[in-house]
Amino acid sequence: MPFNDLEHKRVEKAAEAFMSAQRPPPRIRPQLDYEYTLKNQTIELLEVRPAWDNPTEVAKCPFAKATYVRSSDEWRVCAAMANGTRTTPLLHLPCRLSLT
Repeated sequence: MPFNDLEHKRVEKAAEAFMSAQRPPPRIRPQLDYEYTLKNQTIELLEVRPAWDNPTEVAKCPFAKATYVRSSDEWRVCAAMANGTRTTPLLHLPCRLSLT
C-alpha cells in the first residue's frame, strides 16, 4: 500500500535532508550529482552525470533502493550491481520515522 499524504511528506522531508547532506559540493554537481525518486513505498537513489558518449545528455543510474515494509515496520535496502541488476536486500532497518 502506498504512503498516505502525511507519510509521503515525512519520507520526502527525510530524503531531502539525507540528500542535502550527501550531495557533492556545488562546483562538482555539473559532473556528478545525486537525486532520488519516491514512488509508492520505495525510494530510489540515482547518480546523475553527463553521458559518457554524449556529454550534452544527462545519464541517471540507480545505485540503491529502499522499500518500506509496513507489516514489519522496516526499510529494506538494496544496492545495484555494476550490470544494473539488484542484489538481495543488504539491510533491514527499523523505521525511525513516525509513519503511524
